[in-house]
Amino acid sequence: MRERRSSKRISVKHSVPVELDGVALDTTLLDISREGALFAVNGVDAEKIGDPDLGREVTFRIRPKRSPVRLYTGEIIRLYYYDDTLHLVLRFWKKYTEQS
Repeated sequence: MRERRSSKRISVKHSVPVELDGVALDTTLLDISREGALFAVNGVDAEKIGDPDLGREVTFRIRPKRSPVRLYTGEIIRLYYYDDTLHLVLRFWKKYTEQS
């Protein structure tokens, strides 16, 4: 298995809604790589997600500079608290899709 920790990560720190089963979570995208992404879940939305959601798929959209909107789908592989903030870790099994 390829070591994912050595992947080039891009620090983002931008508000991005994450969708889990039709429910939008208010999150901040902290960093992203080809293999996954790290989010901080904001405010009371941390109560909407928990350990039973591990392994489930979520989606989110971002628009990089001078690029079309990208739709990402990732699996929740880890949830943890740091400084009283819930963090959500995703793994991507397939590449994003571009949307117009």
